[in-house]
Amino acid sequence: MTPLIEPQFRWVLEHLRAPQNVGPSTIMLMGDGPLHWTEWRDALFAQGRDVYFPDQYHATLLVGRRNWSKALILDLLEARQGLKVRIMSQEMMLAWLTTRQNPFDDTPDRIRELWGDHPVYQFLDGVDGDGPGFDWPSLTVPEEPADDPTVLVGGWGAGLLSAAGYRVGADGEHAPTRRAALRRAYESDAVLAELPEAKRAYCGYARSWRRLEVIATAIAKQYWLGRSREERALANFHWEQDLYWLRAEFYQSDRDARRWFDWPRLDAPEDNE
Repeated sequence: MTPLIEPQFRWVLEHLRAPQNVGPSTIMLMGDGPLHWTEWRDALFAQGRDVYFPDQYHATLLVGRRNWSKALILDLLEARQGLKVRIMSQEMMLAWLTTRQNPFDDTPDRIRELWGDHPVYQFLDGVDGDGPGFDWPSLTVPEEPADDPTVLVGGWGAGLLSAAGYRVGADGEHAPTRRAALRRAYESDAVLAELPEAKRAYCGYARSWRRLEVIATAIAKQYWLGRSREERALANFHWEQDLYWLRAEFYQSDRDARRWFDWPRLDAPEDNE
């Protein structure tokens, strides 16, 4: 079967711009191919859908064949542990919208046949050696809870906080000590010295809006993942209070930060489909 070429693909998408009750109402976008992600954004907006960059609050990620990020996908999978995540190629989203049939309702073997050789699915399967080996047709991300709920583990910002001495929960620190650690994480590059180069680059410069975003997102993610776990109640209280402090101390007076990212929410639903 000959695949659609780009002009044909674009023509079909353009004629789907009328609102329709098919597929997810909120969609995250990443990467290009066959079409640029902005073309999908405009078409989805025209259908009345909400469109986001990848974050931990939403369950459907629409990916292209080029310009996608392994790091962001791994971060998304970690954030959605124990929850659903639907990672869809542009081709399969188009098939869903045109046939009005959810391809993930089919059998796992059939789903893998439909996705074919898409590079994102090869990465998810671990074919290139770097991927997570995530059984993505099952939708639910395996949950791997931390042995110690008082320590931030995993994630691209957690290493920064751990290196700064930030600890919460029953074995954590009092508020002044925790907030001194948060200030070090935000204001000092020295705390990054022992982190891998990729994580140092991801965390941005000291006192930058990017550094503040990484810290706030890491805390919000841990709160969100542990909000239903009784053993994390005290840790969650500390994360919540410290996130409010960070916002008042740094975010509200930083024009660049307020321009470039929205402060993380703590009221995200369990499964935003």
